[in-house]
Amino acid sequence: LDANNQEAQHLLQQLTGEDTVHKRKPKEFVAELFDSFASSFDEKLVVHLQYQVPQLVGNMTRQLANSSGTKQKYQSVLDAGCGTGLAGRYLRPSIAGIMIGVDASQKMLDKAAVCTLASGCGLGAASKVDSTPLYEALIKMDLEEMTISNTLGSLDKETL
Repeated sequence: LDANNQEAQHLLQQLTGEDTVHKRKPKEFVAELFDSFASSFDEKLVVHLQYQVPQLVGNMTRQLANSSGTKQKYQSVLDAGCGTGLAGRYLRPSIAGIMIGVDASQKMLDKAAVCTLASGCGLGAASKVDSTPLYEALIKMDLEEMTISNTLGSLDKETL
């Protein structure tokens, strides 16, 4: 359904009796859906669909950090909806401090928890051995519940 097609949306509303076709699903539904997809998520997106958004985000992040010509790094990053950590792989080189991942799916977070600079997060084992984790913390939380105080602000660097 084309979200911009007002006629189709109106017909669907008449058939279903719902106010809108774009209602948000309950957080439990979203978490369960992505939990069931976690084991094959990276392979399906990266290999089969050739998903490149994480690389594009990482490239843009580096370009913005380097735009002043000083190759600055970000002090902290909140990867909202981090999933298995695909974007984290490309964001990490631009971060001097902590990177926190937030996702509603525990199984996605479990995959992100084992990502290091050398493996995981869409990559197989690499010849370079670097077991540095991508994330300093992973938080299970629905994105609508997120605030700075209960994500980045709630973490004390000494506890990481």
